[in-house]
Amino acid sequence: MAKRKTEDQKIKSICKQIVELHEQAVVTYTPYANDIIGGYITDENEIDQILSKMLDHCGHDDMLKLFKAVLRAIIHKHPKLVHDYVYIYKDLYVED
Repeated sequence: MAKRKTEDQKIKSICKQIVELHEQAVVTYTPYANDIIGGYITDENEIDQILSKMLDHCGHDDMLKLFKAVLRAIIHKHPKLVHDYVYIYKDLYVED
């Protein structure tokens, strides 16, 4: 019984760390997202790298909102990139 409680505590601790990591990612990538949305970052390769890193954290609601805002902001200038990331997101996060 004590072993079970210890394992449960370890799992809870890991889950808490994952949430904290996602929250830190939101803080870290918000300035980059704002720069893309504001038109300060326009290079497709740079945007691609940022979106790729953001995608890792799209299981967190705040990051997903930020990710979608970036995609909406670049849809007209980089439609293929947006298309690709929508499909990658669906593959990773949407259950059939």
